[in-house]
Amino acid sequence: MFLIDDIVMAPLKGVFSLVKVIHDKVEEELYNPEKIQEDLMKLQLRFEMDEISEEEYDELEEELLGRLAESKKRAKMNAR
Repeated sequence: MFLIDDIVMAPLKGVFSLVKVIHDKVEEELYNPEKIQEDLMKLQLRFEMDEISEEEYDELEEELLGRLAESKKRAKMNAR
């Protein structure tokens, strides 16, 4: 019976492991402090070139700073 279960569950285990790998890569990119700082510089440049309004700038900056704070918190947790 366990052999049949393993055969039936094998494709699902593969899908779950693939989803985990994708999730980990997305989080790695999303909370990469160097990438976030680069995005902050690009945002500042867009604002200085009048490509975005001050309101848009403030909103996007707040989001990026929140991600940066979260990345620092995650780094502290991983360092333990």
